[in-house]
Amino acid sequence: MRSILIALLCITLYHFAPTPIPQPALAYGESVTGSLKTDEDIAYTFTGSRDDVIVITVERATDAEKLYPAVSIADVKQRLATTANDRTLISGTLALRLTNDGAYSITVSARDKGKSENRTGAFLLTLTKAATLTPGAPVMHDAKYAPKADVRPVWFTFNGGASYTATLERDAKTYGARAAVYSIEQGHLTEQYTLDGGATLRAMSVRFDAAPKTIYLVSITPSERMDAAPGTNYSYIFALAS
Repeated sequence: MRSILIALLCITLYHFAPTPIPQPALAYGESVTGSLKTDEDIAYTFTGSRDDVIVITVERATDAEKLYPAVSIADVKQRLATTANDRTLISGTLALRLTNDGAYSITVSARDKGKSENRTGAFLLTLTKAATLTPGAPVMHDAKYAPKADVRPVWFTFNGGASYTATLERDAKTYGARAAVYSIEQGHLTEQYTLDGGATLRAMSVRFDAAPKTIYLVSITPSERMDAAPGTNYSYIFALAS
């Protein structure tokens, strides 16, 4: 009887926790597309270094997809972070500082697997290493106007423990650049402050206190300018001053 119960338990665990389907290894800055079938998990691997601050974003490949994606990250020992099972979200984003050199795995799955409308669909996964932002050293980023669906953030990271003034400047021809400052807690992003450009402002700034022992991220996203053709060059400068 005991052996029968153990066998049934193994079958049950296998049914509810399928082995993720392995995919080719990823590199920082890479985006890949994939597709989840019924009750599948898909796993990607990458090699990271200690103190790398990374951002993993998984989103629907198109607005027509019905998938509500979820994402988790693990090292060789344990799961480090995972997105919450929230059916109101159409994307999943994790961010964290790696604690060791070596291999990591990213698993993509569908939220609410028992509900057929969320079990399948195509997704786009992007793995990014955030560039270190040094207070007092402005960064300039050359970008292009693009359709909204093709816009990807540029990520920077800095440590808390001081008061900062963040400034976003643009040239006179630039519309709609947006900088958002996030704190990271247990793999999840919490938006703290935004610098949202308009048609009349040349520079935007905000003063804030960054909590000690906290990792912060800045994302800068260019928006489409209605009277500029996609592919038109422009640039902006982001600065952090203590």
